[in-house]
Amino acid sequence: MVYSAMSSSFVSNWITSYNTLNKESIIFDWGIFEKNQISALYLDNFGDSVQEIMIYFGLFLLGVFLTISPKIKRRTHPFGEKTHITTFSFLMANIFGKIQSQVLFSLLQIIKLHLLYDKYSWLSLVTAISTMVILLGLLIYCFRKLMVIFKYQQQLANKKIRAAANENRFNHTRLQIRMLKKKYEFMISDFKSSNANQFFFVYWITAFNIAYILFIFCFQSSPRLQCLSIVVLVAGFMVFSALVKPFKERIPAFLHFFNFTCVLIAAILNLALAFSPVENAKFSHETQGWMVFSVIIMNTAANGLFSIGGLIYEIYRRIKLKLSQSKNLRSDKTESKEVILQPIANGLIGVAGHGGELANQIESSNFQSIERSLNLSTTNFIENSSPPLMTHSNVFSTRKPRKRRLVTVQLNS
Repeated sequence: MVYSAMSSSFVSNWITSYNTLNKESIIFDWGIFEKNQISALYLDNFGDSVQEIMIYFGLFLLGVFLTISPKIKRRTHPFGEKTHITTFSFLMANIFGKIQSQVLFSLLQIIKLHLLYDKYSWLSLVTAISTMVILLGLLIYCFRKLMVIFKYQQQLANKKIRAAANENRFNHTRLQIRMLKKKYEFMISDFKSSNANQFFFVYWITAFNIAYILFIFCFQSSPRLQCLSIVVLVAGFMVFSALVKPFKERIPAFLHFFNFTCVLIAAILNLALAFSPVENAKFSHETQGWMVFSVIIMNTAANGLFSIGGLIYEIYRRIKLKLSQSKNLRSDKTESKEVILQPIANGLIGVAGHGGELANQIESSNFQSIERSLNLSTTNFIENSSPPLMTHSNVFSTRKPRKRRLVTVQLNS
């Protein structure tokens, strides 16, 4: 396990240039950390990732500004809302995606409290404690928001919500839940909502990541126990995933089990190396290194291909959906014009006894056209696309048929 690679980021760690302490005095002197000369200071190990998180946080503040007041929100809609949701998703995904590194390097810093030599070491300690508190707060905050969505869906499935009792309140709650779903889609979009284990499966993954890094950290003095605990943890979580069946679609499920299978293979190879004889250590190290490298290459290639393929398919599906919507809308407009012009061509205007039939025919055609439009809007909503803007005029245009009066006009010759 190469711990230094865990702090990789697209931002260079320029913060370490302010560290003027003797490198040997800040090494975490235990296990593989001492062997690889890993610093105990949080900013030395995780400073680049902290900078990256701050960049995402700045973009998130920009998204918040675009929706900070109803007036600004109306002017920037829908760009402001989409920017807010996108920047929030990137920020949370970046924080939760590096939870292993955060936990590990925070522990290294907090355990070595005596390494407080100057302002840099003090700042490193404060940053480590602050990020851990913020991480814990975000986990609790997101859990409460997801609980609101889950309870609403369960009540809706059990038909415990009555829209007729208080229609305004029901509509307001529904809009709030819809907004929450959009905002936290990155946490729940791949998972079912039949039960709590499926809906909150992202928290089970988070718990696995924390347990994984804690096992590695705590069993440094016993390599065999460390490797064995990792194998049991990974295999147990794969069995748990198979029993819960949290994924909606096959591709995310395949990638989940494929990735964990690769982790399990690497863990078994490490376990075999831990129990190998000392005289074959050199051969075992070389063989094991090549095998782990092959597993990593295969895993990276498979995830990259599925990601690119999924992106191309999603773009194709969106384009096809938009073309289908445009074609259906043009077809609906053409049908409506033909139905309205047909009575004029047949000379039905002004004929006694046909007024009610004509009105019913026109109203029926308009209702069918509006019904098709509403069905398209519902399909857009289900397919997570932006529904077309619906005004009061086209929603409430299905009026009751009115009686027509025959008007006779006398022409002077």
